[in-house]
Amino acid sequence: MEDGIRPEAMYMGISTILWIVAIKDLVDLTDSNTLLDYGSGKGIQYKTVLPEDENRVACQKLQDYWETSEIYCYDPAYPPHQNLPNRQFDGVISTDVLEHCHQEDMKWIINEIFSLARRFVFANIACYRASKSLPNGKNAHCTIRPSVWWDVVLKSITQNYSEVEYCVLVKYIWLDIKGDEPVFQVLSNLKPSEQGEIELSPSSATIHKIR
Repeated sequence: MEDGIRPEAMYMGISTILWIVAIKDLVDLTDSNTLLDYGSGKGIQYKTVLPEDENRVACQKLQDYWETSEIYCYDPAYPPHQNLPNRQFDGVISTDVLEHCHQEDMKWIINEIFSLARRFVFANIACYRASKSLPNGKNAHCTIRPSVWWDVVLKSITQNYSEVEYCVLVKYIWLDIKGDEPVFQVLSNLKPSEQGEIELSPSSATIHKIR
C-alpha cells in the first residue's frame, strides 16, 4: 500500500468489531451455530477481542460472545486463510470487503457468499472513497456505487436463495456543519418486526483488546 503503512499491518480484520452486536443479533434471530467470515483479513479480531456479554462479563473470545461452535476465516489475499470452504455455514459475514472488489466480479462474489450460507448473510459496504491508495495509485475502494445499485444486484441474486435472511448496510459519509457523519441505508429481506430486533448502529458493546 501507499500511505506508508506496513503490509503486515493492513487488513487485520478489525472492521468486524464495529458490527459484533448486529452479528450476534442475527446469530440469535436465526439460531445459527457456525459462521464463515468471508474476507476476514488476518483474523486478528478472533484472537485479540474480548467483548463483554449482556451481564458485563468479559468473554474469552469473540466466538464465545456470539455463542457459536465454529468461525471459519476465508481471505484469498492471506495465505493462511486462502482456502475457500466447500461446505455451507449457518451464517456468512463480510465486513469492509465488497467495495474492495471490482465491479465486473461483484455478481459472482455475492453469489458465492450466498451459496455458502444456510440461514443469514451480513455485510457492510462503503459508498465513498477510501483514505488509502493501492500501490498502482488507484483508490482502495474499487467499486463505489449508490445503494439502489447494490439493491438491484442483491435482488438479482437473492431470488435464488429465498431461505437465506440478509442484512446489508450501505454506508455514506454526510458532510454538514458538524463535520463528517456516517449515514447507513439498510438493504434486507427481514420482516420489519424482525429487523427491529437487530442493533444496526456501530457496536456500543464494551470491548477489551489484548495487544
